[in-house]
Amino acid sequence: MELQDVRPAGPAPDDTFSSFLVSRGLFWARTEKGLLSVLPQRNGLGYHIGYSGGGPQALAAYLTQVAVSDGQNTAAGAVYEKAHPAIVAWTQSKAADRGTNTPTLSDLKAMQRR
Repeated sequence: MELQDVRPAGPAPDDTFSSFLVSRGLFWARTEKGLLSVLPQRNGLGYHIGYSGGGPQALAAYLTQVAVSDGQNTAAGAVYEKAHPAIVAWTQSKAADRGTNTPTLSDLKAMQRR
């Protein structure tokens, strides 16, 4: 990977979310163009996984927003109450905490059909 393959401020406006990754406590999005970017977060509303709390809820709300918008809306600040229950369950799961699951946009949409 070359340095220009990483975008620090979330996916570019002309690119689409493709998959979600967790690595060493950082939350990343891979785009359809293959670029990696750190997920955008609002101050005080950080993401986390593997327990029942605000961090997993914030992450679930973000991933729900991405899925509903077909990968187009990657802005920070998704509303907690709009998080899909199946995506919340995944962000709170031990599988998410172990990093054994890196859902794609298709996976997130499938979770919403449950």
